[in-house]
Amino acid sequence: MEGAMRRVSISDFRKCEGAFAEAAQLSPDLSPFCSGPVWQWAAHDSLHEGKETAEHFIYEADGNWIAFVEWDDYGLWFPFEGAWMFACPLVGDPHRCIELLETAVRENPAMQKGFCIGGVLDGGELHRAFREKREEFLSYREVPMSEAMIIELGAGSDAWLSRRSRKFRRTLRQATEVEGIEIVDLREEKVEDLFERMLGIQEKTYKWSEGTDIFQSGNYERFYLDIMRRLSKSGDLRFLVARQGEEDIAYIFGGTLGKTYRGFQMSYAESARDLGVGNRLQWENLVRCEQEGVERYDLGMHADYKERWIDRRDDYLAIVVAFP
Repeated sequence: MEGAMRRVSISDFRKCEGAFAEAAQLSPDLSPFCSGPVWQWAAHDSLHEGKETAEHFIYEADGNWIAFVEWDDYGLWFPFEGAWMFACPLVGDPHRCIELLETAVRENPAMQKGFCIGGVLDGGELHRAFREKREEFLSYREVPMSEAMIIELGAGSDAWLSRRSRKFRRTLRQATEVEGIEIVDLREEKVEDLFERMLGIQEKTYKWSEGTDIFQSGNYERFYLDIMRRLSKSGDLRFLVARQGEEDIAYIFGGTLGKTYRGFQMSYAESARDLGVGNRLQWENLVRCEQEGVERYDLGMHADYKERWIDRRDDYLAIVVAFP
């Protein structure tokens, strides 16, 4: 390593959110938001049982980070977020991070040496760097895990819209022309009140009535509430509601990190299905984000409707390695 390497305790790591967020934004190929502190810490604190007894393996050198957690006796170190594997535990320069991991493993010969590295862009620089070293590992495996549906806003929302089909543009125009719909920005509202308001809309959806809604799981409800609190505190929360008269009928919920927007949830009441309010909210949110300097608008995991919106799909792997 070029600079001094240091092991970081979990308590000290919580104090390094700014530096870690900066590294996530500068890392090539990573999902910036999901590899940053808000997503990773919310997952660590909300989605896993036994965090009080978990072991952590965190090192930093020259602004490059490795951050792993061992929850149970799996024989593997995992990213802080292992539910979808959007988060990468190697944040910084890809080659320097792998070198940091190798050095840290050598300094701890008695510990288990299996690692699951999520959030690796298929074909990206980190992926290529690992493949160059695959013969050096005791075992090496790649597992397709997740995908990110990306809108590119670097040239602006008008340029993005010009890349859409005529049919899509007509559908979007019709959605914005529906009368009696008001779009309200609620990012400044008290978090607990906002979350309850969001659940009030969620309970009107078909997924809720079927019992398949993600918010019907206690862990995921805690996860998104934690994210909302963190984003509200930092000023990076983005939350719009569509209202018809005195009723909330739809919402879109996401957050920003630098020039990246990451969407989390968007839902509408079943009674509003024919109003095109989902398209209207997404477009309104996209335009507002672009005006605030967002260049990467991440819609999250694949869904059929997102195909019409995106410029590209990024596929992410988990790489599972064992050191000799």
